[in-house]
Amino acid sequence: MKLFYCLIILLCLITLPAFCNHYEDSFETGVPGLSWTDVNGFHSIVEATAESRLSGISHPCSGTKVLMVATDGDTGGVHLVLGGGNGQNMTVEAWVFCEGNDTAPTHGGYQALVARASYMGNHNFVRLAWDPDHSEPGDSGDGWVKLQAYDGTTWDYLGIDYSQFGAQTPGYILNGTEWQSGWHRLKLTVEGNTVYAFIDNMETPQAVGTMSVTLRDGQGGFYVYTSGDYAGYFDDFVMDVTPSPTPTPADFDILINNGEVYPSGYQGPLWVDIGITGELITAIGDLSDKTAHQLIDASGLMVTPGFIDAHTHADSGGALLAYIRQGVTTVVTGNCGSSPHVTNVGTFYDSLEGTLGPNYIGLVGHNALRAAVGLSGTTPTVTQMETMKNYLDQALRDGAFGMSTGLIYATGYNSTTEELIELARVVAAHGGVYATHMRSEGEFLLEAVDEAIRIGHEAGCRVQISHLKCGGPSAWGKASQVLTRIDAANAAGDHVMMDQYPYTASQTTLDILFPQWALYNWAYAVTNQRSELEVDIRALIEARGGADRIYIISGTFHHQYLSDVATSLGKDPEDVMIDDIGPGGGSAIYHMMLESDVQTFMPHPRLMIGSDGPTGAHPRGSSTFPRFWGHYVRDLGICTVKEAVLKTSTFAAQQFRLLEQQRGLLQPGYYADITIFDYSTIIDRATYDEPGLSPLGIRYVIVNGAVIINNGTYQPQYSGEVLRLTSSTPTPSAATYWNAYY
Repeated sequence: MKLFYCLIILLCLITLPAFCNHYEDSFETGVPGLSWTDVNGFHSIVEATAESRLSGISHPCSGTKVLMVATDGDTGGVHLVLGGGNGQNMTVEAWVFCEGNDTAPTHGGYQALVARASYMGNHNFVRLAWDPDHSEPGDSGDGWVKLQAYDGTTWDYLGIDYSQFGAQTPGYILNGTEWQSGWHRLKLTVEGNTVYAFIDNMETPQAVGTMSVTLRDGQGGFYVYTSGDYAGYFDDFVMDVTPSPTPTPADFDILINNGEVYPSGYQGPLWVDIGITGELITAIGDLSDKTAHQLIDASGLMVTPGFIDAHTHADSGGALLAYIRQGVTTVVTGNCGSSPHVTNVGTFYDSLEGTLGPNYIGLVGHNALRAAVGLSGTTPTVTQMETMKNYLDQALRDGAFGMSTGLIYATGYNSTTEELIELARVVAAHGGVYATHMRSEGEFLLEAVDEAIRIGHEAGCRVQISHLKCGGPSAWGKASQVLTRIDAANAAGDHVMMDQYPYTASQTTLDILFPQWALYNWAYAVTNQRSELEVDIRALIEARGGADRIYIISGTFHHQYLSDVATSLGKDPEDVMIDDIGPGGGSAIYHMMLESDVQTFMPHPRLMIGSDGPTGAHPRGSSTFPRFWGHYVRDLGICTVKEAVLKTSTFAAQQFRLLEQQRGLLQPGYYADITIFDYSTIIDRATYDEPGLSPLGIRYVIVNGAVIINNGTYQPQYSGEVLRLTSSTPTPSAATYWNAYY
């Protein structure tokens, strides 16, 4: 097999109107060229005669210099270079060098022309990528060319029938081609949603496709993907760009009119218009004589502050489309004792900027703190305790909003109440939140609630009980007793909130069906304490309602109830857990709650909604908020519309002090995080068999003034911001809304 190695340079449209901007660069000294931006890696201009791989190769142009991207042997991944003006319609064209297949061993890596490329935040581009390598794994791997678009979330293969090119993978427009050594000419044209690719023949396109994704304005350029490969050489770049039209002057960027508006859970309905300029709401009232770049007719729709998901596991950030489609504009992450970082938290938050769909709030995980200091047992040493407190203090200074616990998970279940109080005092000093997945949601539910209240009381810290539930037969019917305790604590001056998802089933690992003592030395427990192990596992299964309520969703027996697996294997459920599943053996849906308890908790005036997502196997990850609004509020009347607004936005804005950052309300000067939905149709569609189905009724979702769901259609925007507790400072308007509830 033989290697080809390529390079790219860009040139322009076949025919563009006279008002297009023309750019070119021959890379010659003394000849006007372009200002190039290195997004990843670097580029340089070199003498072709000084490059050994170009020796003896006929140069396509009159000059002697070429553009080199990366270096031979570079393992730096993508090296991207952009130049020229921004626009939607453009043609880029360039000469690309391909090493002949008779001179060198094979290598990986490839080169690409890019058009409409924007790398502010998430990547956004159309790409014509070429790899002449004849040892590339997958899809034959021989001399391929791909034509694709990418909006930061989704690869779009432009509706091209790749099979006509002898390929087995979407996106290919050439495959198995024997490329001749030397320079080849590539051209990429984007006109509206239509994309043309030209290879050597500049008159007849090799392929034509149509984009289904929406891309921002961007530049032209080229990149090389290196993994220990050769550099890329390019010559004579040409680009023509049709500038996007300048928007007509208007009073607002967005104007929402004719809607039923709830500025908060304490106000509304109002029939007013909302004007948005940039990230902010700039006017509310009768704006019928005003103009806007985008007019949203909200006739027959409700307009509320964007939903705030008070409890998620969206720790890595990203587009988070499943949340956006529910109307969520802010997610609270780092829950249940787990968070991606406990040190360098500020740096991690910085890395998320420009990559987020919704806004992002981070907590510090208690289990992550313990792991960072090597603590697995019950009592930390003095040094370990001080180190955890220092890590937590710095994370809060970097913008974290508090600390979470996962007291049924390792190693949180070994911690004492006193350890938690000491850490919660650090949180209290910053005005943060102590969010707790309690030690028990079943047999010892009431004792666990008492512990959470005690921690908040002794630390002087606000408390949030996570995904409140009565889990299993021993806890069924105790919802009223739980609420009595919480009411008493709040009446005594403590601050205790709760979050809940609107389902009677939970999801977590199968490891919770193993006793903690056995997980320390599993092999020993199985061999030497089998009888005791069986008894304890049987009790843990029964505590969750029995094996016929445990639906396995991953691992060897996925999509089966534990009871059915036991029957098919001729074993008791506890023996299946020991012999056939074991620790780390998967996750399950636990149908362990009663609807009556769910409905007892839900209307309480200290409860807010949190999905406990994301999850690909539980419908809560895609449908929590539409289910709450459609099934419980509209259909069952569990609470009023204003109370529902409290539970889906205002309470969380108060709990996490977002009002102090001008977030969580619809009023001038506040950030435009807005959800617009059809109250008559909003509903969940996801089920336990199809948990990823999108909900109905969410018409518009606006995050920091950017419309991400536009009349029901997703249009990629990464306008979410990392919110930081350090930005929360008391303001008169925040105090007004705090006092309205607290």
